[in-house]
Amino acid sequence: MSKWVPLLLWSVARLDPVMLLLLLLLLLLLCRGECEIYDGKGCSELPLSRACYIVCY
Repeated sequence: MSKWVPLLLWSVARLDPVMLLLLLLLLLLLCRGECEIYDGKGCSELPLSRACYIVCY
């Protein structure tokens, strides 16, 4: 898994459209649970939760 991190960072730095799309899909998958938890009532101060709030609403 760790071998993918440099590749991921390099791809994001290049703004590779395919990699950005994959990251967005990953974020959406991670956020599905977050959306159900918060349900529009606000979110915690965690960066992921803030990102999820933006993605969901």
